[in-house]
Amino acid sequence: MLTWGAFCVLKVLFSTDTIVRGGKERQLFILYRVLLEKGFQVTILTKNFSNENYILEYGLDKNIVKLFQGNSWLAKYIT
Repeated sequence: MLTWGAFCVLKVLFSTDTIVRGGKERQLFILYRVLLEKGFQVTILTKNFSNENYILEYGLDKNIVKLFQGNSWLAKYIT
C-alpha cells in the first residue's frame, strides 16, 4: 500500500460515455480493482449504464458507478 502522509487522499476519477460489456469496460474494472487495492479512492462516472457489464464478474459493487444525465453531467460531480 502506498503511504503519502497522514493528510493525503489519493483519488482517481474515471469518466466514460457508456458502460456496457466490452473491452473498454473490462480494462476499466480491472484498473479500478487494482487502484482500490493500493488504497486509492476511485469513482466512475458515466452517462449511460447497462446492466450487461463486468461489475459483478469482478466482484465489485454496482454502486461504484455514478450515473449522470444532461449536458453538464461532469460539472455536477466536480463542483
